[in-house]
Amino acid sequence: DGQTDEDVETLFYADTDSDGYGDPANTIMDCRPPAGYVDNALDCDDDNSNVNPSMAEVCNLVDDDCDGDIDEGVQLTFY
Repeated sequence: DGQTDEDVETLFYADTDSDGYGDPANTIMDCRPPAGYVDNALDCDDDNSNVNPSMAEVCNLVDDDCDGDIDEGVQLTFY
């Protein structure tokens, strides 16, 4: 049909911080994941390997676990 690999390519996401979670804004279509790409778009900060869905939230004004909330469950009340 004159086309190559149509309908067999998969969308892959760049993983520049090598934490196993990809950047939804940086994609490529290919038959296999190229080096530095993964098959998920779950990273909310692909410049920081300490920020991804597998991380525990810590009190640092960052959404460490990529759930859309910052420092939930770790803030303390001081008097």
